[in-house]
Amino acid sequence: MDRLKRIAQLAHDWQHSKNAAARETARQFFISLDDMAYFEPLQSALNNWTDEEHRRVAYWMLESLVRFTQNRDVAEYLMKQVDVETKKAVKVDLLQRLCFAVRTVRIRDASPAIACLSEKMRNLRSEAYRSLGATSDPRAEPALIDFVQSQLPRPSENGWFLYHAMQALSQIATARSVPILKRLLGAIRELQVDTRKEDIEAMAVKALARSGSTAGQLAAMLGDADRSTRARWQAMLALKTLASAKQVPQIRTRIMAILASK
Repeated sequence: MDRLKRIAQLAHDWQHSKNAAARETARQFFISLDDMAYFEPLQSALNNWTDEEHRRVAYWMLESLVRFTQNRDVAEYLMKQVDVETKKAVKVDLLQRLCFAVRTVRIRDASPAIACLSEKMRNLRSEAYRSLGATSDPRAEPALIDFVQSQLPRPSENGWFLYHAMQALSQIATARSVPILKRLLGAIRELQVDTRKEDIEAMAVKALARSGSTAGQLAAMLGDADRSTRARWQAMLALKTLASAKQVPQIRTRIMAILASK
């Protein structure tokens, strides 16, 4: 069967079939697609399909392609579709799919996400900030730094926006981010949020490790009883790759002390 026809048939089965087996076959295909031969047919389908559910299924398949292949072309196509789609809920869905699927590949042009940073819809702004972590656009890190800076006095949405921004920064942080990360970690106890405080702290430690912290600095965090368990866990994960053989005994001592205290 022609690939485009197969896509259309599966989308139809998912939306309309009363046969549970047919629906499950379609679902399994959508969530496990790893064949790049379907990339062009899916683009063709989106150029022609107007049915919202069919289009959602096409994006579902493209998300799977990104997740399993980490192909930059597919990821960048999905990012461009954020501009193409007019409904804000669909834009949110696309940005979420990118956040879930992108792991090692980086999208070079974050313009569609950056354009969403000024939108009134809260979910759209939040997912736009989070999606910047999937990019290598030089505008992404400064945008995240400025946003974190603006959130420190009084985080909006009880810290959820700040958490999403820190998730992104933990993926792309460089030495440029070090001052704001240190400021955030220094003010974490006074941060006016009821939820996600430990997660925000953990993402700050992860970002700091990415941006050039030394093994000694991370080891100090690991032994800091004032740090949350999640923050110290991130420090320990970073030490797996940064620590030298000479530092292992000192780190082991700190880990054993932490374990003994729990």
